[in-house]
Amino acid sequence: RTVIYVPLDERPCNLAYPVRMLKASKALEVIVPPVDLLGRKKHPADIAGIRTFVEQHLQDADALVFSTEMLAYGGLLPSRIYEVSDVMPNVTGYQAYVKGLKAAKPSLKIYASNLIMRTPRYSSGDEEPDYYETYGAQIFKYGWLKDKQRREGITDAKVDELAKLQQDVPEAVIHDYETRRAANLKINLANIQLVK
Repeated sequence: RTVIYVPLDERPCNLAYPVRMLKASKALEVIVPPVDLLGRKKHPADIAGIRTFVEQHLQDADALVFSTEMLAYGGLLPSRIYEVSDVMPNVTGYQAYVKGLKAAKPSLKIYASNLIMRTPRYSSGDEEPDYYETYGAQIFKYGWLKDKQRREGITDAKVDELAKLQQDVPEAVIHDYETRRAANLKINLANIQLVK
């Protein structure tokens, strides 16, 4: 059996360890994109190069195991920091690409992982957009309060706290935060449609 494995990112926990585990099974051959295509930390992978690599090996494979974040955004951290305008039209392209793989080889088993975008409680831009360095904790609180207000309601004191957060965090930051999550939701929903 031959498996094409497209990892979440280049870190050993997502690349080296799973490949070692798969190779330990004498019943499996593992095909993995070259490391130079996979990007590094906040620098996105060569998505077109990885997609081409998968297509080139498709007919030899029995299964494809891939990370949505890698094939749609170029890795885990790029899925959190991309320019929002870049991904919006690519949802359809991503979905068409995966459908095309199945059409090209109907017997192919496809296994995909897809993360729900996180909102850290702390302020750090190390693995998030740069504005998280300044506003991360406030963004978390804003998102939490807004969701709680929508789902079950909040006290007057919490309404005041939410209003203050909306004043303290720049409108452009809140817009980016909300737009980024809306785009991520579109990818999540695209995967649900692909399963159907």
